[in-house]
Amino acid sequence: MRMNIVIRAGARALAHIRKNGLRDDDIDLFAGASGGPKCLILNGFDREIFGSWFKNRKKELHMLGSSIGCYRIAALAQRDPVGAVTRFIERYAIQSYSQKPGPREISDEARAIISDYVDDEALRYILEHPFMRASFITARCRGIGASDSFVALAPFFGAAYAANRVSRKALNLFFERVLFCDPRARLDTSLFPDVSTRAAELTTENFHSAILASGAIPFAMERVNDIPGTRGSFRDGGIIDYHFDLPFDRMVDGLTLYPHFFDELVPGWLDKKIRHRKPSAANYRNVVFVAPTREFISRLPNGKVPDRSDVAAYINDTEGRIALWRKVIEASRELGREFMESVNSGRIAGLIRPIEEIL
Repeated sequence: MRMNIVIRAGARALAHIRKNGLRDDDIDLFAGASGGPKCLILNGFDREIFGSWFKNRKKELHMLGSSIGCYRIAALAQRDPVGAVTRFIERYAIQSYSQKPGPREISDEARAIISDYVDDEALRYILEHPFMRASFITARCRGIGASDSFVALAPFFGAAYAANRVSRKALNLFFERVLFCDPRARLDTSLFPDVSTRAAELTTENFHSAILASGAIPFAMERVNDIPGTRGSFRDGGIIDYHFDLPFDRMVDGLTLYPHFFDELVPGWLDKKIRHRKPSAANYRNVVFVAPTREFISRLPNGKVPDRSDVAAYINDTEGRIALWRKVIEASRELGREFMESVNSGRIAGLIRPIEEIL
């Protein structure tokens, strides 16, 4: 039987699943990574996991997101997660821009997307959710990184990139990690490695701004200033935590579920060209990781997971790009069904592979 998904697990999660299978209450944390339009391929996972598997859940579930992962969480934590994530993904798919959009235009479109699927009623429900506890990662910029001027940002990020090649801890010279958290969340900021981390409370006043800030891509979008409850200039959380190199095993007692765009992991945005830098296997001991196979991705339109380059490539054919993205959304449904079939049948115990193979 041809598999469209690969399921991997760290050592503790692997041993648990091979012995006991996987139940919804085994999961204590759900992780949503940065990746912009790549999130389209995860729609099938999101619909199945939150629409059926977690439907009757009562146990607390931490929801940790960065960038587009926060957008997904803001939909999944609503009263009707399938309806909300459907509204989000459709609104995201139809985003459109002028021939040469600047940071203001792109930021305004992001605000419109968020407002369209997170209204006041949804916001109140998210912050009072019976079991989900949302936390959004942002990067507060130091020094001239707080400017939107290309003249300032170019040397700032050039220096950050060079310092990061030496050590991720050097990012402290340029950024501070700020975690906007549901006040009921119990994630310990002292466990977040490499970059100084502090927490700010997620409220009805700052929720939209926190999501916007977590996805504020450098150069492409404007910074987000002085979010209610804290001060400073904030940008994309993926700068620090792109695909995560966090000690999930110490953050929660149970397992971490991490649906991802493809079968590889990059710790931070500035690590993308540092091929040898991978997350620590120790940090992934309790992680259950699921992603489309490379063969499945090769059958997608253009043979790849959607990304930001599609917007520029189809700038004169917005309808063509929207049609392409909708095909990916539809194709993703099979991934979600396949994952849940493997869980419900118990076949996951025989399918799962060690995550160390990609770390």
